[in-house]
Amino acid sequence: MRHALKNDAIYSLFVHNLGASGYERVIRTVRMPSSRAFEQLRSEKFGLIYIDGNHSYSIVLEDLQNYGNLLEEGGIICGDDLELQASEVDQDMMRSAREKDCIADPRTGKRYHPGVSGAIADYFGSVSSFDGFWVMQKDHDRWLPVRDMRSEVAEFPRNTKIHERLEVTIR
Repeated sequence: MRHALKNDAIYSLFVHNLGASGYERVIRTVRMPSSRAFEQLRSEKFGLIYIDGNHSYSIVLEDLQNYGNLLEEGGIICGDDLELQASEVDQDMMRSAREKDCIADPRTGKRYHPGVSGAIADYFGSVSSFDGFWVMQKDHDRWLPVRDMRSEVAEFPRNTKIHERLEVTIR
């Protein structure tokens, strides 16, 4: 993975997949750390925000706090790498390892990202989660779970301005 990052293979694959998707005209990539990108995007609102970057607690929480504020009413915020929610793991272990990338939970034996689990729990509480993919919907000053991915998220692009423009931040 480090070699692929170093020689830019991952970004090249992303650009290739973007072109193959047919959505390259409606997606603008912003290639910089998310904290710097936030400074450029802070006055905008978005219908969909996908968080997938550094797994450390401090950065995940900062991304949630920053980008959660940029979501328009009814918008969706989501991401991946939530193998286990905080309620499913040893709390002391998760808190002590929250800046580490990946650990094994002593209760379940499963590997997970403690920073992602902890930051999501501290920001949202429990979230809708589907095989590591998490998603919540903004409803005024609160977050609502998305119970059925097919009916709610699959319809999402037709019901909002998402089809006009997407933002992608690559860390």
